[in-house]
Amino acid sequence: MNDQSVGYFLTVEEERSFTKAAQRLYLSQQALSASIAALEREVGAALFERTSPLKLTYAGERFLPYAHQLIRIHRLMEADLQDVQNRRSGRILLGIAPTRGKLLLPRILPVFHRAYPQVMVNLLEDTNEAVCRAVKNGEADLQITQMPFLGEGLSVEPFYEEHTLLLIPREVLSAAFPGQEEEVLHRFSETDEIGLLKECPFLLNCSGNIIRSVADRYFEAAGIQPRIAVESRSIETLLELCLQGMGIVFYPDAFLAGEVRERIPRSMSVLPLRRPEASYPLGFGYLDLPSVPWTVTEFIRIAKETISDRRSQYDNL
Repeated sequence: MNDQSVGYFLTVEEERSFTKAAQRLYLSQQALSASIAALEREVGAALFERTSPLKLTYAGERFLPYAHQLIRIHRLMEADLQDVQNRRSGRILLGIAPTRGKLLLPRILPVFHRAYPQVMVNLLEDTNEAVCRAVKNGEADLQITQMPFLGEGLSVEPFYEEHTLLLIPREVLSAAFPGQEEEVLHRFSETDEIGLLKECPFLLNCSGNIIRSVADRYFEAAGIQPRIAVESRSIETLLELCLQGMGIVFYPDAFLAGEVRERIPRSMSVLPLRRPEASYPLGFGYLDLPSVPWTVTEFIRIAKETISDRRSQYDNL
């Protein structure tokens, strides 16, 4: 029994579909089915009921926790052998959301590479949920995502806290409150009450996104249904539309730096949201194992040292 076939089993179990699992693994469905069939012959029992959607058999349910443990042990073995062979070489598989990776990794990875030039970094850039799932399944070593993490079996280390801003184009205010723009902005800055802007169009991330969760909690507290002009998985797309005056955007303060900050016109209002739900901690997550790979501990150390001064960069927003 090898870790690859066990990993295939875990992916099929998550997707409950050979077709979806094959697409995720970049395999043909025939090759994946053959691998699962070989695993079932090896364990001496059918692991899936070939229904739609697929279901685990009783044997499959019993095998599932062992499969997770086998992947974890294999990753631990690899890390330990790398440490024994050569502490200066190795590999780290890092999971992070694409936009956050674009912000953080150009600052962290050059420093890490200078310290450990023989360590290869593999990036998994996906949603927070997918990244967390990959770490728990042994498909990634480390994640940088919103805390708390979903599920059990992960060790957690805090990284930093992000805060949410509201980006309001002048055109939006002028259309909704002609001649009253400054009064509305003043009232909002005093009350942090999103209901004041209920007549304005909003540009929102799709459900499941961190910032969308912040927005939904604000709307729920105000008891309003927002006017949604656009929904998108990409916060960068929403920012571009906001710059064109299409609507209001909830935006992470950490993303509003460098070139992005320079593109924000003076006419746009950039207002910090002050309620507790407008802030959220980011952290590192990795499998809770008896021995943590040195590449993980060193990456966390360097990332924290490199980003330790980030707060001062956004204090003057």
